[in-house]
Amino acid sequence: MEQLRQLGSFIADLKFSDVPENVRQAALLHVLDTVGAAVGGAGEAQAGRIREKWLAMNPAGQISVWGSGQKTAAGPAAFLNAMAGHTLEMDDVHTRSKTHIGTVVVPAAWAAAEYGKKSGPAHILTADDGGILKMMSDQPRPELVAASLGSVWETLYVDNKPYPSCRSTHCAIDGALALREEGQIPVEEIEQVEVETYQVGYKQCGFSDSSLHPQKPVQAKFSTPFTVACALLFGEFTLRQRNRYMKRHCL
Repeated sequence: MEQLRQLGSFIADLKFSDVPENVRQAALLHVLDTVGAAVGGAGEAQAGRIREKWLAMNPAGQISVWGSGQKTAAGPAAFLNAMAGHTLEMDDVHTRSKTHIGTVVVPAAWAAAEYGKKSGPAHILTADDGGILKMMSDQPRPELVAASLGSVWETLYVDNKPYPSCRSTHCAIDGALALREEGQIPVEEIEQVEVETYQVGYKQCGFSDSSLHPQKPVQAKFSTPFTVACALLFGEFTLRQRNRYMKRHCL
């Protein structure tokens, strides 16, 4: 794939001095955000159980497994770090593609840096069977991979989450918090809340039974009713409030 080769050449020839200062600062923020979210996620019980199983099945290595003090081979470490990064639903999102880019790029780049291996398959994006672009779209545009290199920095289009839930619930959380603060509405007087959202947000976080009646933490993260109720009840939506409300009403 010519575009991937162009991108690879650009990256190989890129000097630190070529990167604008605002892009450097954004990249630093996103790396710290990803690692921080992963360290927090590594402490969750489910993530811990999976990590124990994977470490038992894979050999010891030199790549750090964040939040555990342990090391394993590059592949398992990248997987475990990516899983931990997504566990709390606090990982960043690239707004122009709606992808969680931090948990994909940072663990893999970290593992490659610790291991010292930099090569990869040339057709991973465009292969007919297993190509990433065709998995994501029926009309992929590979020419965009190498477009505007050095002038448009996609790092600047990565958004860090303010709430530990699916991004599709955030607009409703913002609205609930604004109503609570600006409207001075006593929580005990609220009988019903009606939320209007966009189609993807409805399908992700307001359509399924698990979204409407979450019984597990992972379901609560993808529930507009839950997150809105939590925001209205506590006046903020953090991991502390989410877990407290989860224990009280769902478990």
